[in-house]
Amino acid sequence: MTVLGAVGEGLGELRLAGGLGPASLDAGGDAANVCVSAVRFGLRSRLLGRVGSDGVGTALLDFWSAEGIDVSHVRRDPKATTGIYLNEQLPDGAHRFAYWRDGSAGSRLKPADLRPSFFDDLGVLLVTGVTLAISPSCAQTAHAAIAQARRRSIPVACVVNHRPQLGGDRQLLTETIAASRFVFASIDDLVGVFGDVDRARAELVSSGAPGRELAITAGQASATLIHADGVIAQAPPPVEVCDAAGAGDAFAGAYLASRLEGRTPAASLSRAVAAAGLSVGTPGCAPSYPTAEVADRLVPTLPAQARPDGVAGRTA
Repeated sequence: MTVLGAVGEGLGELRLAGGLGPASLDAGGDAANVCVSAVRFGLRSRLLGRVGSDGVGTALLDFWSAEGIDVSHVRRDPKATTGIYLNEQLPDGAHRFAYWRDGSAGSRLKPADLRPSFFDDLGVLLVTGVTLAISPSCAQTAHAAIAQARRRSIPVACVVNHRPQLGGDRQLLTETIAASRFVFASIDDLVGVFGDVDRARAELVSSGAPGRELAITAGQASATLIHADGVIAQAPPPVEVCDAAGAGDAFAGAYLASRLEGRTPAASLSRAVAAAGLSVGTPGCAPSYPTAEVADRLVPTLPAQARPDGVAGRTA
C-alpha cells in the first residue's frame, strides 16, 4: 500500500488566546502536520525525525501514533529537548509565532538516522523549507533522502514554507524545489524565494521534474494549480477565520493523499482547498485538520473552478 514519507521536525504548539491565561499544548511542525492531514485523508504516512526524551516528545509520539502515523523512524534524543513554539492568536484570525527550537532534538536529525526501510512502499517523499533551514544536518538528511528517492524512482514533494528568520541556504531550497514533482507554496513563499511570483511561475513551469504540479495558495483568495494540462483556480469556501496556522500543511496533505489515491489534479485541488478552509475555522494546527469525509461534504458547495480560457466548471 502506498505511503507518504516525510522528513522533518515535530514541535509542541502552545496556544495562547491573550494575556497570561491558560495555554494549551497541541502538535505542530510542518512535516508532521502534512502526515496528519494525509492520514486523515486515508493515506498511510511515515515520519523521519527526532524528539526529546521529555514529556512533550512523549505527547507528540502518542498523538502521531493515535492518528495512525508510522513513527518507527522517529528517534528519541536523550541529549536535547523537543522544540516548542507559541501560537499567539490575534484579532481577525491572525497569529504570531515565537519559537524555542535552537539545538532542539528535531534540529539534530542526521543522515545516519535515515534507514533503507524508510523507503518501503513509499509513493512520495516529502521535504519542507523548514527542514532545510533549521540546521545543516537536517538539510543534509533531506537531500540524502531525496537522492535515495530518486534512485528508487519515488517522486518528491516540497512544501516550500520559506522562513527567512531561520536563515538557511536559499540556493539549496531552489534546488530542492527544482527536483520536486509536487510543489506547494504560498504567494509569500514565491516572493521570498524567487523575488517575483511571475518569475517563479515561469521558472517552475519551464524546468525541473517532469509532470510537475505546482499549487499556489493565497490565503482567503483562490488557490491556483499549474499542471501538465493547464491552470486551474479554486476559490475557498466562505469561512470565519479563527486560526490560519498550518492551513498550508493541511492543503498539502489532502492534495497528496488525493493524488496518490488516483484522483485528478482538479479533484485533488478541490479537496485540498476544502481541507485548508475547514482547518482555519478551528484553533491549532494538526488537531484542526478535517477527515476526508468531512471535507468531501464541503467540496460540492465550493465555487466552480476557473480556467484560463474563461470556462468555469467543477471537475471534482
